[in-house]
Formats: sequence, structure tokens, C-alpha cells
Amino acid sequence: MDFPGLTKYHKKPYADISPKLPELSQEGRTVLITGGSGGIGLAIAKAFIAAKAKRVIILGRHVDKLDSATVELLKEAATTGSPTVAEARVCDISSLESTSSLWARLRAEEKVVDVLILNAAANGAMKPLL
Repeated sequence: MDFPGLTKYHKKPYADISPKLPELSQEGRTVLITGGSGGIGLAIAKAFIAAKAKRVIILGRHVDKLDSATVELLKEAATTGSPTVAEARVCDISSLESTSSLWARLRAEEKVVDVLILNAAANGAMKPLL
């Protein structure tokens, strides 16, 4: 990858933004990440595990992907000694019924979301702009 004029780029968090810094601790916080079963969403979940969040909840549409991502997150927590509890929920963010059900379940379980990461998107109907 070549970017003319760019002399330095980072592939990993650098020291100033490391989630392991005490001042960036997420202790006691519950984090919910849409699109958390892979890619950027999964990387964000791992960063919150490194920052010792109380709970990381990942959302996605595919149970198999969520299951394997949850196993990966639990291993990450165990390896790093983080107390984070990782869990997954099936939720289609393009469905009002699905998202309403998710929030109702979280409310019934008395789980308060402190940090919401919106990492998934839904496409609307394709139609002409003019």
C-alpha cells in the first residue's frame, strides 16, 4: 500500500490511544456493537475487552458468525485477563420489530447500555434521487 506524501501510518493502536491505558478504562460499562461479528466491529469489541469493559454485546444477523465471534472474544478476555463478559444477540437492525425486541429484552434483563457503537447499516429502497 503506497500513499504519496504519507510518511507514517499505523496498523495497530499506538501508545497514546491504547485501550490498555488506565485513563481509557471502560470498567463497569456495558458496550453494544452492531455488526460486531466480524471485521471492524469485532476489532472494536476486542478493544473494549482490552479496556476491561464489564460486558460487550455484539449484534448480527447470522447465528453461526455470532457464535464463532463470541468464542473468539471470550478467548481474548481469558488471554488478556480481562473480566469482560462477551455475549451475542441476533438482531437485524433494518427491522423495527427486531430492534424493538432487542431493547425490550435488554430492559427486561436490566442491562443498561453505556456505550453504543453503530457499526452496521441498512440500505433503503433503491429509487431515483430526482
